[in-house]
Amino acid sequence: GFFAGIVMSALLGVQFTLQGNYDSTFLYFFVFIPFQMMSIYKWSRTKGDGGASFEPKFLDVPRFWLSLFIGLAVTAGDYFVQTFIFQHNALADNIAVKLCSGLMISSSFLANYWLIYRKTDSWLYWFIYSVAGIVFFSLPQIMNPFSIVLFCFFLVINSFAGLAWIKNTKPENFGWATCIFACKK
Repeated sequence: GFFAGIVMSALLGVQFTLQGNYDSTFLYFFVFIPFQMMSIYKWSRTKGDGGASFEPKFLDVPRFWLSLFIGLAVTAGDYFVQTFIFQHNALADNIAVKLCSGLMISSSFLANYWLIYRKTDSWLYWFIYSVAGIVFFSLPQIMNPFSIVLFCFFLVINSFAGLAWIKNTKPENFGWATCIFACKK
């Protein structure tokens, strides 16, 4: 699906450019497409191992916390870039718009990055991305019904993919999520 994803990302990048939504334009052209190309390269290098390479894993505890910290730092960084570079306004103006925008950027970056390395956590970040997108495009300042429907579609797809990856993750590969799944038994 990465090749179709590249085409879709390019088309959505153009769509968001025409709408004047440059954060999403940046995401699609400078995060999604390059990361999908890296995924194609990395995943195609392991094709000859009989499928044994597809063993999704959760992050270990230190990487989980580092990933969360990076996500929060990118979200905060985007908030300040939006405030002082793009919008030239006070810190308290358009808080929801700037936070959702930052969450979309940080979660999509982390989702794409961890997908390359077949980490089940990528689907948690895709879930955050989808929810942040629904909220973002539902805000009165942004209101875009096309994008709300698109992100609802992403939410369903990402939820099913995430559940499938969790199901395919062996118990010894639960990493930080061991306590969640061990308590379930």
